[in-house]
This record gives sequence, structure tokens and C-alpha cells, in this order.
Amino acid sequence: MKQSFLDHVKQYDGCIYFFARRLGLYDYCGTYFQEGLFGLWEAYRTFDAANGEFSAHAGAKIKSRLLDYWRQNHNRYWIGQQINSTLKWELHENLRQVHREDDPYLLNGIRSKLTINQWKWLYVNVILPSR
Repeated sequence: MKQSFLDHVKQYDGCIYFFARRLGLYDYCGTYFQEGLFGLWEAYRTFDAANGEFSAHAGAKIKSRLLDYWRQNHNRYWIGQQINSTLKWELHENLRQVHREDDPYLLNGIRSKLTINQWKWLYVNVILPSR
């Protein structure tokens, strides 16, 4: 009797995590796990018992799907990181030019969004040196 797909998911979810770790993919949001599930689904649909064991077929499909997803999205991730670092640098430079006497409303608005320790760091490292 053929197992259901959910039975395969229960049996092979560790395989998805194994390949993700082995490939150096850290799955903070569950994206790689979803891609691995798509690979498992593809293996489930296309498996032919005459060609060998399901575990080998599933492992190949999962690994292939994870690598394909990584290749498609790797550049997008690094471009996003570069944009974030550029924006942080520009914010840092703009805050250096703000003086407390010039625009107290701006500083109070910024201060209301920060924790006490964040405000202390900003004041000591950014605002004071600009005077």
C-alpha cells in the first residue's frame, strides 16, 4: 500500500533540515523548509519503484530544490543587505549633522522611538561628536 504524502513529510522532514544545514542555509523564516517540502512533493509524485529507493530519490529532489532556490535568491539577498547598510550609513551621517538646539522636535521624535540604551548610544556616539 502506498504511503500518503503526509506520512512522507513526517518521515523525511529531518532530511530537509539535514540538507539545509549541510548546504549552509539557515532557515529563519521557514522558506527553505517550504522549498524542501516542494522537493519532497516532486519526489512523491515522480517516484518509480523500479528505479531504486524512495529515500535516494527524495534526497536528490530536496537537495536540488534547495540549491535552485538559493541560486535564484542569493543575489537578491546580498543586494538587500547592501541597500540596508547604505541607508544606515546615510542615516548615521544625517544624524551627525543634527544639533539639539536646531531641531528639538526631530530629536524628541527620534528619542521616543528608541530605548534608553539606544538613545544613550546615539547621543554619545552621533550627536555629541557632531558639536
